[in-house]
Amino acid sequence: MEEKALEQTEVFRAIDGLRLLNDKLVLILKGEGCPDRGGCFVLSDDVVPPPRHFRLVSRVGEVAQEKAFQEYRLNAQEKASRLLVNHRDHATSWQSRNAENNKYGGAIRVNFSGIGLIMSFSGYSEQYDEALMLALAVKMGWLERNKAIILTNSTEATNCVLKLVEA
Repeated sequence: MEEKALEQTEVFRAIDGLRLLNDKLVLILKGEGCPDRGGCFVLSDDVVPPPRHFRLVSRVGEVAQEKAFQEYRLNAQEKASRLLVNHRDHATSWQSRNAENNKYGGAIRVNFSGIGLIMSFSGYSEQYDEALMLALAVKMGWLERNKAIILTNSTEATNCVLKLVEA
């Protein structure tokens, strides 16, 4: 069976959408006194065997220090890898989170039109990382809004997804 591939234009559309959602999230969290303004986004094909390289690793928003960005990058890659390799039956990395072992929420698995993807973010608290990915998937048309709400891990994350996808 031939695997479908994500068009490069969809990747660019996702990055543009993520930048807009990140700007909205910064405003939402600023009202709560949160100084965070960005992080690292990882996009991967969800295939078996797992790909040797991620499709995209990108800085989104503002990250003041390079050291912080490198930490976000490693976290985002770990979340995606965990879904790709160890937890193929999980829809989100929240399902396998283990804070004592530095394994956090913030990645989701989506499948649309026969194309499987893993989307991961690190830069905010794990619940907002995951909310940002769920909102992006909804905005891209890769995940239904109701399914995104079901997948949220807290009332705060649910409210965040709703605020991000409403406009």
